[in-house]
Amino acid sequence: DLEGRMARTNKSRIQAFLIDFSQRLTKGDGQGIADKFALPAFVAGDDMALPLTEKEQIAKFFGQGPEQYNKMGIVDTRPEIDQIEPLTGKLFSVDVRWPYVYADGHETAGESSRYLLQLDGDDVRIRAVTMRGVQEA
Repeated sequence: DLEGRMARTNKSRIQAFLIDFSQRLTKGDGQGIADKFALPAFVAGDDMALPLTEKEQIAKFFGQGPEQYNKMGIVDTRPEIDQIEPLTGKLFSVDVRWPYVYADGHETAGESSRYLLQLDGDDVRIRAVTMRGVQEA
């Protein structure tokens, strides 16, 4: 049915978007990450709240990610989608786990985030991120 095809198409688009996002993140491609956001956007966590209004701000914030993770021995991650909830015709709430992958190949539970994604035509952009923190194994 049409609704099922649309849901599968949206899930495929969201998955491809998150894979590209993770590859840019692990490379420290701050500018590439900045292009994934619709402005204004917002990032929130237990101890932080960051309104994002300029691409340069996003590039700086996300461009330093690899250095921080590499210090802990983490060299890679990948998106594992837990849930996609359509909120409107264009807005989706997406829960994602990001396992930590270490140089020797072993993995731990990693982090979890909730994204508010806006799908508009072929475009997928982040409107908001809730950083849910490190997950227990």
